[in-house]
Amino acid sequence: MKIHKYILTRFNLRLWQTDKNNHNTQTDEWLEQRFLLFEHFTLPSVLNQTDKDFKWIVLFSSNTPIKYKSRIDEIRSRCPQFKAIGVAPEQSANFGQIFKEVIENDLDSKKEGIVSTTYLDNDDALSVHYMEMIQNIISANYKEIVAQPAIINFRFGSQYFTEQKIANRASYKRNHFITLAEPLGSNSIKTVFGYGSHYYIDKHNGIRQIVVEKTDMWLEVIHDKNVINDVRMSLHTRITGSEMLLRTFGVTAETSGNTFSSFLKLFKMKIRQKIKMLA
Repeated sequence: MKIHKYILTRFNLRLWQTDKNNHNTQTDEWLEQRFLLFEHFTLPSVLNQTDKDFKWIVLFSSNTPIKYKSRIDEIRSRCPQFKAIGVAPEQSANFGQIFKEVIENDLDSKKEGIVSTTYLDNDDALSVHYMEMIQNIISANYKEIVAQPAIINFRFGSQYFTEQKIANRASYKRNHFITLAEPLGSNSIKTVFGYGSHYYIDKHNGIRQIVVEKTDMWLEVIHDKNVINDVRMSLHTRITGSEMLLRTFGVTAETSGNTFSSFLKLFKMKIRQKIKMLA
């Protein structure tokens, strides 16, 4: 019973020209900030995984400035699971196929077992227990997954707002921190990116969902240069703090603005911004 686990991250591929505020995403400023976010949030959460039996495939643009090569090399030296792959700008839209080919080459001639692929953005973080949970869930559902691929969806996580220094627990039913578990066999694998947007993945026939209600399995980092992400509020929203971020995600972050009234103020401001954009 072998489980081959992979984390998949797109870094600076030429997929979006602007962020949620209509700012250019193809600038040195954007790339520098993205490296800082990656090094501060994403990398620590992967380094601190309690289950280290996985591989982390990160796609970088082949046009990434040479000055960042030493930083990529430093990440590689700290994280043995890390594998950087260069992608030509004109091939950026084929990232799903590229991930698939890299994994199939890594698996080589292996024909048995289950492959899990986890979606992780380059500015977000996973619970330090995420890969251990994936291992346990797949092991408990091994026969069922051999018969039918499954999406593992952790409904609850957290958000951290870098400018306001607010951290809160959040619920996101169709979140992008999903994992696809699929059997190895005669058919080629698809990976978590092989079914299109995470938002509609539950609409595909032939895939079952394993929804896990455990809290704080992911951290969505909200900053001024997100492409899409924004504030989420529900009945499950709870204000948390720095201790929880470090304990759960391996992330060190200040939470000086952490009061529920501050969060409500932020939520109202975001709503006004959305209304203004739609006007």
